[in-house]
Amino acid sequence: MRKLIAELNGPRFFSFWSSLKQSGVEDLSYLRIGEREFVAALIPSTGVLAFEVSGSSFALLQTLPSADVLGMAAFSFDESHHCIAVASGGSVLYCWNDVSQRFDKIQDIPTREAVSVEYLTVANHHFLVFPCNGSDNNIPSFVYVWQSDRFFLYQYLPTMSAVQASFAATSLGSILIMSQSSSPSSSKVFSWNGTHFSHTQSFDSNTAFLFSIGEHIFAASSSVLHRYLPASNTFAEHSVLQGNKNCSIRAYAYFNISTEHYLVVSSQHSASTTSPGAVTVHKLNGMDFVPYQTLQPPPGGVTKVRGFEDAWGRHVLALASAGESVSFYRWVSHLSAS
Repeated sequence: MRKLIAELNGPRFFSFWSSLKQSGVEDLSYLRIGEREFVAALIPSTGVLAFEVSGSSFALLQTLPSADVLGMAAFSFDESHHCIAVASGGSVLYCWNDVSQRFDKIQDIPTREAVSVEYLTVANHHFLVFPCNGSDNNIPSFVYVWQSDRFFLYQYLPTMSAVQASFAATSLGSILIMSQSSSPSSSKVFSWNGTHFSHTQSFDSNTAFLFSIGEHIFAASSSVLHRYLPASNTFAEHSVLQGNKNCSIRAYAYFNISTEHYLVVSSQHSASTTSPGAVTVHKLNGMDFVPYQTLQPPPGGVTKVRGFEDAWGRHVLALASAGESVSFYRWVSHLSAS
């Protein structure tokens, strides 16, 4: 009995699992179609590359070409599977074809100056949010909604030089944050009011990430965690992430594993421009996230951190890199490792 308890309470950590030998990856998405698994990788000079996952290997299935692709996302709803590529002149939506076993182009979406995209669902509505950052800093960002067989323009968001969007929802609210690169840099908070997203607050940070624990919504902004207060429809400072002093935060990922909560932070020391940076896994301890594990970043540094569950319910952490490969880590425990 004591041995079993010791095993159940044994080490739990992210262990290196595999690598995708592809250079110049700025972002990636995971997509499951039936029992098949895919990883879509954004290569700015090429387009979006769709790889099929087989065991720990990746086989290129299809290239969705675009010479100036800036953002992408892969998502599923209503038994259909989509991939979207965002370029400065507009976006292209693809849908999986069960007959050809390929992604077919189904729509051109006018999204001038868009640089990324976020898929989200609110009140049974499917939205695409396009942060816009062009020569005109005052250009708004776009929100498109799915109707029947395509996406239609739904709302403009008043942003300046927006670069990325993040979304989280519980029964207490549906919150969207738009990170901006304008000077001074800031992130705008929008709340769903039943008909549209309305601006409620701003943060002094150009990198903000939303996640939820139970019914509570948190915003990670630089090294500070903010907690959503439904009564005032605003965020208030909650705690400070330890171990990130004098660092510039590049990306976040959140994992809820059993009853435990982990926040993965990719950072770059402010005094260094050549170091690949650091990737730190923080674990929720009481009311604070504390450093739990440090991962080795790819040689080319980390451009994006993505987390997902695979077809077997295993938690996977992907470190996209502009270097020669993408690193994949998988959560293991003492029992699963043995």
